[in-house]
Amino acid sequence: MRHSNGSTTENAVSVFARNGKAAVGIIAGLMVFAGSSSSAQTAGEIEIDGKMLVVEERSIKCDGKSDDFPDYISTERLVNCDSGKIVTFDGKPDLGRLIQFTIKPGDKKLFGGTRAELADTRIVKNGEEAWYRISTLIPNDFPIDSPHRLVLAQWHELDQPGKPFHRPPLSHRLWGKKFAVELFNRQIIEKLGDEHDGEILYSAPQLEPGLLHEFVYKIGWAPDESGAIQAWRRKCDELKPDDCTAEWTQFIQYKGSTGYENDAIQGYYFKFGLYTTTKFEAAFTAYHTGYRSGKSAADLGLNDPLFK
Repeated sequence: MRHSNGSTTENAVSVFARNGKAAVGIIAGLMVFAGSSSSAQTAGEIEIDGKMLVVEERSIKCDGKSDDFPDYISTERLVNCDSGKIVTFDGKPDLGRLIQFTIKPGDKKLFGGTRAELADTRIVKNGEEAWYRISTLIPNDFPIDSPHRLVLAQWHELDQPGKPFHRPPLSHRLWGKKFAVELFNRQIIEKLGDEHDGEILYSAPQLEPGLLHEFVYKIGWAPDESGAIQAWRRKCDELKPDDCTAEWTQFIQYKGSTGYENDAIQGYYFKFGLYTTTKFEAAFTAYHTGYRSGKSAADLGLNDPLFK
């Protein structure tokens, strides 16, 4: 998928991890892109399968939040109008919607990094199990050869007041062409230190551009051996995940610590978009859609017996 007009918008993530305003509890079923679009829009074109489609792009930060997201989806970590946009396809509503995230070298840094993110501000605690579903698309014109270490999505901890910062327990990362799922916990940090990469639960030579890469996670949150992670993925030609008929493949089955002790953290939350703490020289754009989270696979619209 190729974006032709070079414009971008931005979506900010909540600072709830800093200000302590997060609500507690397992996340109910959610699809971020189920709301209606409104406010000012700009036109552009996107190339899909060699065909140019007219799209409308609306800045989340500058054109108004409207009712596109529930209140617990935070947009605070967007630094300008180019950080995140809602993209709809003119004349082809059946294609669904995407959220476009962009970071540029000149963007103002926030909390020590360059970011364009959305966050679900609700917290899942140790001892609870949660399911997550999200789709990610890297455009064909992504500057893959420009040096970068990017975070596409991450499960982050909410620290206890006065406690030091921790590395995010689980994240999707793009290191050059390589895609990796990285794990951190107390034991990994004691072994490797917190300035190095964590344990790689999965890696692939690339996240193939121009396709939706859909992921489902079942996570048992725990700081000890009672924790667990199961994950499935599939690649879709369709831009609307619910229309995809590709088969799912399980790619992670992990048993062990998935986080940190209760005296250090209050719980865990999820955020997605683009984020980096390293220097970069090109503008990067990625798309996400279909985020949902819940207590079961059924909450995510998944009824296949594979998900159990």
